[in-house]
Amino acid sequence: MIRKLKRPLLSTSANLSGSKTPARYADVDKDLIKKADWTAPAFLEAGSTGKPSSIIRLGINNQVEIIRP
Repeated sequence: MIRKLKRPLLSTSANLSGSKTPARYADVDKDLIKKADWTAPAFLEAGSTGKPSSIIRLGINNQVEIIRP
């Protein structure tokens, strides 16, 4: 997929599907962090609301699907 898109992939999720969404970096599952190629430094969360990000899917014909508001 990365080769086809010719750009890196990024994920905002810091939890496995169905598990509790962490509000702070310290709450992220350590095993999940070990599996990631890179994680943003914890100091970047300063000023964060602790709320999960919105997820929006853009379809082929500019169809918009809100997955998580």
